[in-house]
Amino acid sequence: VWLWNAAFLNAPAFALLRQAFLNSMGAGIVAVAGTLVLGWGTAVTLDVLQRRDLKALHLLLTFLLNLLRSLPQMIGILIGYVVLTVLIAHDIIREPGLQVAWTALLISLVTFTELVDVILERIEHYRRSDFYNALLVSGMREARIVNVEILWTNSLAHILHKLIQTFGMAIFLQA
Repeated sequence: VWLWNAAFLNAPAFALLRQAFLNSMGAGIVAVAGTLVLGWGTAVTLDVLQRRDLKALHLLLTFLLNLLRSLPQMIGILIGYVVLTVLIAHDIIREPGLQVAWTALLISLVTFTELVDVILERIEHYRRSDFYNALLVSGMREARIVNVEILWTNSLAHILHKLIQTFGMAIFLQA
């Protein structure tokens, strides 16, 4: 397809097509990175709050996540696009790169709760087994057990699956 477009499109049209492709890929990568940072950080924070019996903070963060979940993703994207349009109309955001970054971060904001659910489910799955207790008895810190042994080593496929889904959603929602 790329060779066909290069051969048969005029130079300005091909340059616009190339720029649109690069913008979409860049926005998808930013959306995935934002989802990973927000999702992993929120899930680990929720886990720590639950383990340390900080019920008020855990309840507050869970309430905020549920509030965000209650808003359908398409409505959240629409609200974000309306805000972006107002910012563009008032010449607050003029740079096209910032507009693409805005949409990518908006997409990660409305999709990161799915990654939080996956990560918390994986932590709970391993916590119910002897795996978690065996590592605790061997002297390993809880943070290393959760972040390295459970999430990075044993749940990477689940996390990557959710991030690939986020990438596809970012491409679809920008079109």
